[in-house]
Amino acid sequence: MVERQTVQQGLVCQRDGQVLSISVKPGDQITDNTPLLTIGTLQEFTVQAEIPESEAGKIRTGQPVTVTGNAFLDETYEGEITQVGLEVLNDIQEKKSYLPVIAMVKDAPLLLPGYSVDLEITVADSQALVVPVEALVEKDEGNSIWMIKNGTAILTPVKVGISDGITVEIKSGAARDDQVVLNPPAQLKDGSKVHVK
Repeated sequence: MVERQTVQQGLVCQRDGQVLSISVKPGDQITDNTPLLTIGTLQEFTVQAEIPESEAGKIRTGQPVTVTGNAFLDETYEGEITQVGLEVLNDIQEKKSYLPVIAMVKDAPLLLPGYSVDLEITVADSQALVVPVEALVEKDEGNSIWMIKNGTAILTPVKVGISDGITVEIKSGAARDDQVVLNPPAQLKDGSKVHVK
């Protein structure tokens, strides 16, 4: 005589989140590789977008984006470009070429997975303060630039914005009249005397 046994088992997720969808129903045959459900967080979203080939050269990681959509007409959400595709893709049916990009958006309570949204990317700000990329010092603890004050080099932390590969936006930490050191030597130290040419 064969007896049917029902085993009650619990599932433990390795990260915090909430159930977004369930892929199986009672009675379904499953294997070790069968996806049961999708778990995620609604605290941040990745938005996938397609940029026309004619605009692809203007897109860089770190550029700010504004997200709008028909599902939340009275709201706009802010984010930034976190990934830019390495090649332009072709849509033969639509006869167009586009660059895939991904943006990260946080604090968007009305945004839900699967929504169609519009992405507005800020590629330049005519009022922005910029310095040559050769002035930027990138370290694990953040970005800095060497400023020259009274003939002395001072390493100054800055908050950076978008970059076109030639210049980089400085959001805070520097002013328009500040002098900076380009291609600073590795041995340069705080307080070193420098000569301006």
